[in-house]
Amino acid sequence: MPEVEDARDAENLVRSTSADGDPEMFRFKARKQGDTWIVTYNTQELLGAINKHEVHIEARTGNMLTIK
Repeated sequence: MPEVEDARDAENLVRSTSADGDPEMFRFKARKQGDTWIVTYNTQELLGAINKHEVHIEARTGNMLTIK
């Protein structure tokens, strides 16, 4: 995995995990805390419920550490 240098890289990495047919991801926010990027975003279910997600990414390696 390449180094994650900025918020756009972090967001693009999270978007790349979405497969066809997955709910659309929206309202992205990325911030850096130490050597970790924290990306939050929402998805919406068919019945209208909005789910909040959080992904932690190691900035130097681009590895996803935690997905909530």
